[in-house]
Amino acid sequence: MNNPKIIRFSEIYLIASEAAYHLSGGDAAATYLNTIRKNRIEGYEDVSSVTLEDILFEYEKELFAENQTTFAYWRNKKSVTPAMITDVINYNDYRTIMPIPQREIDLNSALIQNPQY
Repeated sequence: MNNPKIIRFSEIYLIASEAAYHLSGGDAAATYLNTIRKNRIEGYEDVSSVTLEDILFEYEKELFAENQTTFAYWRNKKSVTPAMITDVINYNDYRTIMPIPQREIDLNSALIQNPQY
């Protein structure tokens, strides 16, 4: 109750851009990134297409220090190397998926604990 999830409008555009990229390619995704960039960059010229790396880099700029970028990389099956740490964290590392609390499993017997927990 004291820690509400806050979502910003630019985050919605990033999610839409990522979805458009996976569904239709870089041309469709560019529309959403152009909207974000126009609001931030004076005299911005629209681009006609973007790559997945462009979208992920936009996540880094928009959501800096908000603990969202890592999940965007993992969701797109990309590895992450955190600053100050030399180990690479792969998207399929079991620690990228949190354990299901035991009380949730106790309430719903259909739930199965995530692997390695």
